[in-house]
Amino acid sequence: MTKYILPSRRKTVTLPCDKDFVTWMRRNDVQHWENNRDFMEEYAHRKILFEKITLRHDSEAHFTEDLIRSGLLRTEPSERRFWKIFG
Repeated sequence: MTKYILPSRRKTVTLPCDKDFVTWMRRNDVQHWENNRDFMEEYAHRKILFEKITLRHDSEAHFTEDLIRSGLLRTEPSERRFWKIFG
């Protein structure tokens, strides 16, 4: 599991992979997006237009790498604790 931290939004979420993180971003965006590809493309377009930040949007892995490189995202390992109940 990975902890994804968006410092500017003061949001943190723990998820298993980059694809799930981008899906989480898409679902929490103010606009409705049908899929991650459309969301990443438009998000990258807004970042280059308004902030001069270039983000690749050909895959969730590249998108996440570029968010980290640009300082928009931090990640750290997270150990989720799962409790097993014995009966």
